[in-house]
Amino acid sequence: MTQLLNDFLSGSAAWGVLLTLAAFALGTLINKVTGKAIFNPLLLGSIFVIIFLSVCSIPYADYKASAAPVNYLLLPATVALAIPLYEKIDLLKENAAAIIAGISVGTLVSLGSALALALALGVACAVAVHWKIPVLRQIVGGYIELFRNTPLLVQLFFLYFALPKIGVRISAETCGKLGLGLLGGAYMAETFRSGLENIPIIQTESAQSLGLRPAQVFGYIILPQAVTSSVPGLLANLIFLLKETSVFSTISLMDLMFTAKDLIGMYAKTIECLTLLVAFYLIMLLPVSILGSWLERRLRYAEFGN
Repeated sequence: MTQLLNDFLSGSAAWGVLLTLAAFALGTLINKVTGKAIFNPLLLGSIFVIIFLSVCSIPYADYKASAAPVNYLLLPATVALAIPLYEKIDLLKENAAAIIAGISVGTLVSLGSALALALALGVACAVAVHWKIPVLRQIVGGYIELFRNTPLLVQLFFLYFALPKIGVRISAETCGKLGLGLLGGAYMAETFRSGLENIPIIQTESAQSLGLRPAQVFGYIILPQAVTSSVPGLLANLIFLLKETSVFSTISLMDLMFTAKDLIGMYAKTIECLTLLVAFYLIMLLPVSILGSWLERRLRYAEFGN
């Protein structure tokens, strides 16, 4: 029975769209009958789709390919939400600070895993190179050269399109975070390495003469000074990584560039959309730059007193 259903669905190009609409309609009906906010149509529709795919043993990839036209309707639906927002523009102005803070926090949280991966890789690779660890040093050197000398776009294509050919399938969001983290790790490693090499060897020798163990020397003497001297480079890399998210649209992630291109295609307002794109990137990146400059001055004052 399941095989017969799969054969029937494989012959229909739009079964995913019909399933999505039917599940949403059923969820809307249940919401109206019960009158309970917990029975959200979108939530119920998603649950019904999951149950249907699980019972019928239908791969999610087949459903996603068949329901692809639904994705093209999401952006116009999102734009349509601007109408009730515009009608309550006064309320938006009153809560502008909270709204901007919420958007900023959400953006940082979504990128937090990629930035954390980049920092962790950067520190680990810098330590391996600085302490000249056999074998690992050569591996790290190859990783740094590979990711620093290839575009992020090519790396994303490899992760998103090539890995499934060998049986490794990851979502577009995971692919974006992983690609950004690996690229950032290569740049962070060189930044941390330069910070480590700027510390005079006499400090290490003095700490060892006082009886400190190698781990204590690194944790208490070397690392704090290396991080302090690396802050300008780290902030520059952070801004660079945030700007690199503009290529995420190539793997179907809805970033600012993806939205701008869709709006240009729908309304043919090229200059207006590109102007807004530049403005939103400035809104996103200028606070990071200003915060970085302030942090750099504070650290410089703490170290040199001026």
